[in-house]
Amino acid sequence: MVVFYRGPRALITDETFEAGRFRVALCSLSDVRQVERDERDGRRARLRAVGLVSGAGAMAVIPFLDAAGPVQAASCALVAMACAGFSLSPERKIAFDLVGVRDGRVTVLFSSADPREFGQVSRALRRALEYQRAGA
Repeated sequence: MVVFYRGPRALITDETFEAGRFRVALCSLSDVRQVERDERDGRRARLRAVGLVSGAGAMAVIPFLDAAGPVQAASCALVAMACAGFSLSPERKIAFDLVGVRDGRVTVLFSSADPREFGQVSRALRRALEYQRAGA
């Protein structure tokens, strides 16, 4: 048995692909491809909403702070700019999937948010499939 990849989350040999409890024979796989997907973090979206609301609130208070003094008005403006900057900062989280056809159904074989791990697993699977096709 030839081992192409042995890692904490996957094992790829010349006969099988294993990821967690998922195990499939390589001969039953076809049309294996890589897919990138954008993972939206719900927590991050809520933080952005809070930042926008607090920034808008700070901006609304500024006209009333004229009587209190320029220091309070300036500090409120800084808070508003910081909140707006935080809430509008772009953050994109990419996840990677290995997808293949197994028994006529499209199946997600492996998923990872780590590009290095995903690259290692996908290259090993590609090599294992080529090895099997060559009949070695």
